Amino acid sequence: GGRLNTETPVGNRGNGAWFDPATGGQGLALYTVPLQNRIVGTWYTYAPSGGAQRWYTLDSTSFDGTTATFTVRATQGGSLGVPGGVQLTEAGSASLNLTSNTQGVFTWTLGTASGTYNLSNLVPQ
Repeated sequence: GGRLNTETPVGNRGNGAWFDPATGGQGLALYTVPLQNRIVGTWYTYAPSGGAQRWYTLDSTSFDGTTATFTVRATQGGSLGVPGGVQLTEAGSASLNLTSNTQGVFTWTLGTASGTYNLSNLVPQ
């Protein structure tokens, strides 16, 4: 048994606080996991019906440094400063296409709602 071949891991491209200037008060915090060719994060937004703040967790099935496809999970329950009580339920899917270190396109579907954000990175790597 020799060593297994591995893929070259992705770098830190994608890390940062991303937002679409057209949708103020919303955004994504993304973090690459280079050794796993993944990108994970949190999407801070509002309920599809409006008003209530929501956040979703994002976990990619793969990431090549430019493109990722995510499973989107809704975060519910829990209380400020109290451990436990949080439930994650699958809510939809999303994709990310980074066109540069400072720009990208995030496309999402949650139930019957869908949309696209033209993202800018507040803290590019």
